[in-house]
Amino acid sequence: MTTPDAPSDDSPPFVIVAMYRFLPASSIPPPLPPSHPDHDPKKPHSAPLYVLRDEVHAFCLDLDATGLILLASEGINGTVCVPSRNGGRFVEFFEGHGRFGGEGSEQRKE
Repeated sequence: MTTPDAPSDDSPPFVIVAMYRFLPASSIPPPLPPSHPDHDPKKPHSAPLYVLRDEVHAFCLDLDATGLILLASEGINGTVCVPSRNGGRFVEFFEGHGRFGGEGSEQRKE
């Protein structure tokens, strides 16, 4: 991802951010199989994925971002519309987040 420039008076009111990143296999555990004793059909994915989902959702709401972000144990994929004034913060959040290859992540240490 490339950080959008700071908005100027003649900049568009929104920026579109398209993103994807494959994650290390150890980053988020895969879903539990239906035969697992802790499997919950209402929450079939691992707990860390729900925590991450809630964090990303709250952040996007705070920035007035709209769009679709898919989170899975394999990675992240999405296209989001963000007000220009928040475009830089949006990109910085994902580039700096440890789960998405930011500082302190396994992906950066390789």
